[in-house]
Amino acid sequence: MQPPPPKLFRYEAVWSGKQEGRDIIESVWPAHGEQNNPVGCFKASLERCREKLQRWAKSNARDTKKKLRTNLQKLRSLQESNQGDLNGRITDAQKQVNELLEEEELNCSQLQNQLALKKRYRN
Repeated sequence: MQPPPPKLFRYEAVWSGKQEGRDIIESVWPAHGEQNNPVGCFKASLERCREKLQRWAKSNARDTKKKLRTNLQKLRSLQESNQGDLNGRITDAQKQVNELLEEEELNCSQLQNQLALKKRYRN
């Protein structure tokens, strides 16, 4: 029995929206490739980029879910104890929650597109 093929690397759209993701790409991608072997240089850079982005993304996904739970609890607490004096803090907390929810929505949307493509090509 053959082992399953390796999982394809797919760039996640949410990575470009984060400075950390852009920094990873810039750090592993050489400004000038080897002139005598540009294909080899490209492949090596792509592999380094894949490894670092996947490692960072896995850690970042856990952090995002944790931040979302924490910020939702903070928002609820502020809303429950508000007597008109916490409106600015509530607005800030809502913005943070909305940013995290938009990130989650982008991840889910991209995953749905990938699954639809996979299903279409299976048939």
